Order: sequence, then C-alpha cells, then structure tokens
Amino acid sequence: CLALLAGRVAAAAAYSVWHAIDPAQIICPNRTGAQAATNFALSKTATCSPTVQPCTGVTDGQKTLSPSTLASTAIGRSFGCGETDWVQIDLGVPTEINEVVLFQHAGGEEAYCGHKVELSQDAASFETALDRGIAFHTPANPQGDSFRFPRTTARYVKVHSSKSKQSPLIYFLEVEVYNRPALPPPYSIGIEAVTSLDMGAPHIFTVLRASGEQTTVSFKVEDAAGALVTEKTVVLQQMGAERPRNSNCNCKSVTIPSSVSETYGASYGNQCGNWDETNCGTWWGNLTVGNWCCRNWCYVAPDSDCSDAYMSQVVPGTKFSYEACAAANSDLGTCRWATGAPDPCTCRNVHDIMDDRMKSLFQPTYGSSCSAWDVTTCHLNYNVTDAWCCSQWCYVDKECPLAQPSMNPGMEGKLFWADQGCTSDAALISQCPYKLQVQVADESDDDQCRCLNISMPAGTLPAGAPATYGTTCAPHDKDNCATWYPHATPDMWCCSSWCWVSEACPDAQRSTIWEGSFYSVMSCDWDRDAAVGCSYSDACQCTGNNTGINLTTFGTDYGKTCLAHDAPLCATHYQGSALWSNASRNDWCCDSWCYVKDACPIAVASSIGGAQPYSYDACADGPELYKESNDTCMAPTSCACAGTTVPTSDVPLGASADYGTSCQAHDQSVCADDSDDILCCQSWCWVDELCPDALPSTKVPGLWYTNSSCPVNKTALTTCKFSQVCQCAANNTGVDTTRFGSNYGKSCEAWDETGCYDLWGPASGMGVWNTTGSNDWCCDSWCYVHPDCPLDWEWGENPNLPYSYQACTDSARVFDEGSQTC
Repeated sequence: CLALLAGRVAAAAAYSVWHAIDPAQIICPNRTGAQAATNFALSKTATCSPTVQPCTGVTDGQKTLSPSTLASTAIGRSFGCGETDWVQIDLGVPTEINEVVLFQHAGGEEAYCGHKVELSQDAASFETALDRGIAFHTPANPQGDSFRFPRTTARYVKVHSSKSKQSPLIYFLEVEVYNRPALPPPYSIGIEAVTSLDMGAPHIFTVLRASGEQTTVSFKVEDAAGALVTEKTVVLQQMGAERPRNSNCNCKSVTIPSSVSETYGASYGNQCGNWDETNCGTWWGNLTVGNWCCRNWCYVAPDSDCSDAYMSQVVPGTKFSYEACAAANSDLGTCRWATGAPDPCTCRNVHDIMDDRMKSLFQPTYGSSCSAWDVTTCHLNYNVTDAWCCSQWCYVDKECPLAQPSMNPGMEGKLFWADQGCTSDAALISQCPYKLQVQVADESDDDQCRCLNISMPAGTLPAGAPATYGTTCAPHDKDNCATWYPHATPDMWCCSSWCWVSEACPDAQRSTIWEGSFYSVMSCDWDRDAAVGCSYSDACQCTGNNTGINLTTFGTDYGKTCLAHDAPLCATHYQGSALWSNASRNDWCCDSWCYVKDACPIAVASSIGGAQPYSYDACADGPELYKESNDTCMAPTSCACAGTTVPTSDVPLGASADYGTSCQAHDQSVCADDSDDILCCQSWCWVDELCPDALPSTKVPGLWYTNSSCPVNKTALTTCKFSQVCQCAANNTGVDTTRFGSNYGKSCEAWDETGCYDLWGPASGMGVWNTTGSNDWCCDSWCYVHPDCPLDWEWGENPNLPYSYQACTDSARVFDEGSQTC
C-alpha cells in the first residue's frame, strides 16, 4: 500500500491543509500474491425479519434475480427509507470480520436505502458496526455493494435494507461476509479543507516515494457513499536529469466574455502577468489568499504540455499555467498576501460572491454581521427550516473551525457561516416559529409526508381561496401570491406545489396563516407549466445568454431562444456521448429548448460547458421525430409493417427469408438456446424509422422494428422456451393466505369465483367491485407472473408479483349478481 499520500487542488485558489485521515476510509489496492478471501456466510443458517420471505436463499451463492431463483429469493417490502427489513446470518462460531457484501436486484437504475450492519455474539444484544442512514445508496452493483467497517469478532451478522428507489420491494439476493487484509496504517494527506470537492475540476494527488526507482501505483477514488469515482494505475518513471522546458508551454490569447471582462478586465490572462495581486481578496473572497496571488500566469492552449495546465474557473473551457511564465516568477519579492487573510472566524460581507439568485433574495448586508437574518423569511428562502432560523449568525471564512457550508444551492463550497461566535436572543429562540426537526424512526418519511387532504377552516382561508386550498399537491398560490402574502417578496416560491402535511414530516414548515398546521413543498413535484408561466419570476424564461459554449461548433444563437437547436448535426455533435442512445430513439434532437436561470426549478445542468442550465419544458415542442439515417427531423409516419425484405447476406443465422416482413415471432429460430429474453418470442415487424414506436435493430443494422403494431401472441409468450416470465410464477409470497388460501394465484385458476362477492364486494372496502356493470372477472382464470412479461397485468394482493388474466384461458363464463355464482 502507499506509504504517504498528498493532495492539492489545481486551481487559482489552491492551498493545502495537512491532517490525519481515518485509515478505514482508505481502500488498500490488491497486492501481488494475495489469496482470495473466504466468504464466512456461504451455506450458513439465515433468519429474516417477519415480512421477508422466503429466507432460504440468502447464503446459497445465487447472486442474481431470475425466474429460476425468484422462488428462493428473500424479498421484503416498505414504503419509506426509515422502515427497514433485515436478514441475520449465524457464522457458527465467533469470527473476525470487517466487510459485508450485499447483493440486491440491480435491474435498471435500482437503488436502495436504509443500509445498516449490526453484529452480535449471542443474537440477543447487537451493536451497530455501520449505518448509512436513510438516504438512498448509489444504484445497486451487480457485483454486490461492499460495506466495510473496523475489524470485529462476532458470530451473528444482521444486515438491514429498505425500499428500492423504483418500487417498495427490498431484495436480499445474497449476503457475503469477509475478513479482508489488514488496513494500512494512518496516512498523512493534504486535501482541500472543504466538505465536498467539485468532480468537474482538476485535483492532483502526489505520491511521495522513498527512492527514484520506477514505481507502479494503483489507486482508486471513492465518494462519500463508497461509490467508485475513478480507478487508475500509473507508472512513476525512474528519475533522471531535469527535463527541458516544455516546447508547447506558451501563452495563448483567448476571447474574454463581456461578463468576465467587466470584473477582471479585457486582457485578463492573455499574457504573463500577476493578474490577481491587486484584487485577490475581493475576487477570491479572502478564502485562500497567499503567495499565489502574486505569481505570474497566462492562458495556454488546450493541448498545452505545461505540467500545471489547469482548467480556468473564470473562463470555462480554457486552461491557464504558471509554468508558462516561469521566468517572470523567478523573483517575486515580498507578496502582501503572504500572511493570508485575517481571523477566519471574523464576520464578513460576501455580497460580491453571491450568485444572482441570492442577490435577488437577500439585501447587500445579509450575513455580514451577527444577526437573526432569517427570522421573518426563513420558510420563503429555504426548503428546510429549523430552530437555526431564529439564531444570530454571520458569514465567515471557510478556514474557520466553526464554519458550515451555505444552504443556498450552488454556493455550498463558496460561502460558509457560523453561529457559535454570535450571541442569540434567548427569548426569540424560545418563541421561534420554526420547529426543531426531529427524526422519527418508527414511521417512514413517505407516510409522514403524505398530503393530509384536509381543508382549512373557512374563516382562515385566504380571501377568494377555494376550500381545496392545500388539500393536495398543487401550485395553490400562483395566481394570488402577492395579495395573500403582501409582506413577503414574491418569487418562484409562489408557483411551487405544496400541501398540508403532518408535523412529523422532516420537511414540514409551520404555516403563517393557519396556526398549528404544517405544509411541505418537498412532498410535491413541481408543476412544470406553473414554473414556466410563473408571473413572479422569469427564472424559467429563455435568458438569451449562451456564455461558455463553443460558438464555432454550435452557432452564435445556440440556446438563446426556444428552438430545436440540436436538430441540425445532432449525431455529429452527440453520437458517442452519454446523451446518445443506441438502443432507443433520439427524438430529443428535435425538441425545442433554451437556456434558463439557475433559479429555475425544472432546469438541467448543461453538458457542453455552458455556464447556465437549460430546460425543454420552457418551450413548446413540434411533432417532428429524429431520423438517424440522415440526421434530420421529420414528421412521424405510420407504424404499419413496411414489408421490408432483408438482403440474403444480412438475414440472421437460422431466420427465414421473410424475416421481419410481417408480424411474427421471428426470433424464435434466431435466439441461442441459452438466451434468457422474452423478446425472442414476441411478434414484430420492420417499420419506417419515423414510426414513433420504432426501435433500432441490433441484428440488422440500419433497420427499425416495433412490436406495438403486432397482436400479442399469448401462446408464444406463455410457452416461450427462452423465458418463463409469462408462465405462472407459482409464488404468492406476501399474500394473505389465511384469507385467500395457500395456493392463491400460483397457477391458472378462477381463484376469486368462490365467495367473490364476500371477498371483493362493496362491503369488503376493497374498492374493486363494479356496482353498475358486470363483475365477470370473478369467473376468469389468472395467475401471478413476472413484471417483465409483455402480457397485460396489474398489481394486486401480491406485493412482489403482478397478476395476469391474459396468461390464462378465458372461461367465457359470466357472474350472476342474483345468485352470486358463475
């Protein structure tokens, strides 16, 4: 393992702070000759919380979810991250361990929350070894999610998890337990003293080696959740004579945007100069001033081989270098910034550093001295309020030991505040209208934050407000905000959706117009039309500004107004990027959009270097679809089978000459015997590329197909040899078998025929009985199937699998309401 690691931030405001780091947070690279670790949980006895069934497969070595393993997969269910299920492994004897690997269903973007590991010697008293909290973990890793903790001797291992981000289901496919090699000794590490680092900015880690011999170094960088950010192996060459100065390390003039030149000057960085010396404290907020303020630098070419060619924070897309001005930096004399800034905990005015959103919300002196700045407007300006809203505080330098990052979006790493140096008014604190946030463990956040569907008393309703004011999620104030809240500053918050919620909701805000009641905006999604048409804010209107993009590539008007800016040359610009899909349509190329302000709540960050976000919702779309074959946008066409005949040389092996010409399950003779794909048995045909449902073929490049125009072949799907997802799952885990019977839904049968009226009638309260029409479904056969089945299905009593009538044969019988029989 590496003996010493140092870090510094490669930016104009770079500096280092040395401190110790917890060795348990350093992942030691694998060393040559290391033996494979032993999975102590394999084949050991497992028990589960009551709602997790079955519990037999947690240690059987099966790590993936498939129709063949579904019946033995431990599955639970919850509706919020605060509600967890667990599995417990008995290792047999007390064992030294330091890692649990949890395998959960990793289909699509599935992610899970509520992860916690507890250890015990006697299965009665458990101690927490690791707790990830209720936040969602990164998307589930098919290779398992690793949870490392300090080495501990234990016999019983209990692993908690909660709902998926995509559904209420909790999967425990497999649990592995290891004792990994010893962690390295404590390191000294130099890293920027902030709570987060910008992943888009460059950061340099320097390995200090004991000799000048060639050294191979493997390292990885993980984020706070343990997800891999980057993993690299580098070779440090044997040290030789000092190399000559780079041949391509020279100053290069760049175009300074007008928004930059207003502050920094039109010539900023275009030749060697100590550009930051005069205004270093003003421009960089006295945060990290030092000798670097006096150093000479200039902009260099994007392909410059200067060893310190850093990305500019001022002119996006450009690089700068101190090395290019090495001669001018040979004798700087005494720099007036060498002693740094004054006491970092001194209150300071940061108005010049605030972004446009903050300047529009707060007065110029906001946070410049100790004061209860937010006592009257906290609920308007911040999504999460607490007793701090009534505390006195001020902005401080980020080097202040008491500093906390700003709660304003986008300013987390730029502005810092502290309240411990200020004396708050005890009377004001005791009467603070903003409640102290308390985490409630026995009820999920989803349940706590559901709209209560309650109405305000008529006497307290705002003048002219309907009785439904606040009952459900809606932008209730968008038309009368200034009238109903005359003392507040109208802005985008007026157009946000909200509803009345329980005080127990972590995001609840105390109402200023209905005493004792609480509301939440976090419980509701934004109404996009309300945000775009908000009369109190132009944040979601086109800005006419495209600063930071490459005008040569995209054009001078790119993103300024509502247009399908990417329609011309969409493939040229984006094919091969993360935006481009090779498996589905790219009709977004034809959608209209424009750049909007940072404060727009439905905006998306630019992916091509623009300084501002963009929004499709700010613009109306036309009907055009993207035609990839000629990189243009055209009107949609019919989805009827085109009758296209594939050239003999392109017909897939095993297919007939009429492959794709009409609706058939063409791939039944093409798919390999070991394929596990229901698509092998679906009917489809070739269609025009501009069919809205068309998808690009993976077997015949250049052709497009759809199955939406073809009738569903139930027999082909239920008897498909390549996939069993449309066959009865023979699994009713989670069903109330006391009420419905032990075999309910396991096979094709009219399960609801006997006692249908008693089970599902109006008196049952189930809400499914048709009181004005027929209930012939009581007589129809059905069974539970896998959700990947293309047949019609719905969710019902089984929390894990949907049910399908189409998977079974229709009995053609009807339900007689009089005799209540089929």
